[in-house]
Amino acid sequence: MARTSWLAAALMCACTEGDARQQAAPADAAPDSAPDAGADSPTWVGSDATSGDATDAPKDALVGEHWWEANRSQWKPIGLKAGGCEVEYAVDPERAAPPLQWDPCAGVPGCRKFVPMLPPQETLVSTRGVDTPASYRLSVAYHTLSLDFLRVVLYEPGGNISLALQTNNDCTIELALAPSTQCLTIGPFGDMQAAKSLCGSIESLKNDSTPSFAAGLHSDWKMTDSLLALRGGYANSAQVYDLNTNQLDWIAGSSFGSVNTYGDWAFFRVWKQKSGVLWSTNSGESTLVDTAPQYMIDLNYDGERLVWVQSDASDPTSTAPYNDNAALYASPWTEGTSVVPTKLRDLEDVRDSFHSAAGGGMYAFMTFPERVQLYRTSDGRRWLVPPPEDYHLYSRGVLSVNATEFLAPLAPPGVIGADPRPIGLYRQRIDALGPGD
Repeated sequence: MARTSWLAAALMCACTEGDARQQAAPADAAPDSAPDAGADSPTWVGSDATSGDATDAPKDALVGEHWWEANRSQWKPIGLKAGGCEVEYAVDPERAAPPLQWDPCAGVPGCRKFVPMLPPQETLVSTRGVDTPASYRLSVAYHTLSLDFLRVVLYEPGGNISLALQTNNDCTIELALAPSTQCLTIGPFGDMQAAKSLCGSIESLKNDSTPSFAAGLHSDWKMTDSLLALRGGYANSAQVYDLNTNQLDWIAGSSFGSVNTYGDWAFFRVWKQKSGVLWSTNSGESTLVDTAPQYMIDLNYDGERLVWVQSDASDPTSTAPYNDNAALYASPWTEGTSVVPTKLRDLEDVRDSFHSAAGGGMYAFMTFPERVQLYRTSDGRRWLVPPPEDYHLYSRGVLSVNATEFLAPLAPPGVIGADPRPIGLYRQRIDALGPGD
């Protein structure tokens, strides 16, 4: 698999969905831009400081024209190492990445976009988003082939940058987010089993002061403050790491098609199976939803209701999608109660590479590259939402949705294909979309 294609799969979810959604009120909209993040502000520790850490040099010496200009003396190694790979963190992370600035989308009410200035060389941007009571935490990966770096940046809800990590093109970084914690995985590109992970505070990630574990690299991961759920690694397996007990549990089966999380629960869809799997911190693994004789396509949870897609199709491709009698179902649910399916509506244009988001009574997935499909889980009301301006959508799905808005990645205008090289993301208010149907 090409390097850029693999990174798109490994670093993009489809945030997620939020990577985590706690049982709390829907997130409010975030401010339009980060505090004091002017477009002309220097954003990189530049080459004038030639020795020591960034804090050793005068601030007026730590300037540069562009955030991607490298001076590695301004970075420190983190404690975690795996498969010969080392990762550094920026001493001054605000200077190691572009500022988070949300600009209005031209001619699209309720829409704002974040499209950062990028190096002139070939660059891949991958993003993840997680709801918090304040707004989003965002993990954005900047991968530049010609400059030989992969940089992963953590933007907090207020727009400040709390962490910037960097490695070279032979290695990779995964950063999964929850509202108040995170998990870091590092390892050599192409060797999934050599990777190591650890979870905890930002300082503990820098210092390797919490227990590490070997879960491998994955194409999809979702997280809450209680657990980390992983899918698509070695042998397309699935695991859950319990943050309270520091235990890693392997889910029975193989070829897992999707994973979603909420609170103490992880929800898995197994490829070509007719049921959905629950993993709980209280009770472990169990079958949650039986869709026989149809196949389970996706399983998610919006805070009150399970929501899922089922279809007669078992093995779709981009040219033969899940449209064979595909339908959307929902059921009120909490752990220990029975699932009572209600069919909300028939679905159209349900394709492969399914990555959904749910929250605040809403459910969303993407029909790549043309539109977001948004559904209200109480009654199945639908909105079909094209991307803003001339952009396309990125194939890995909606990152997050709540009662107020959804968050999704953007690909450049005129680029359609399996690897559209996403360049940013956008957020769309639901109350600006009209009545739906």
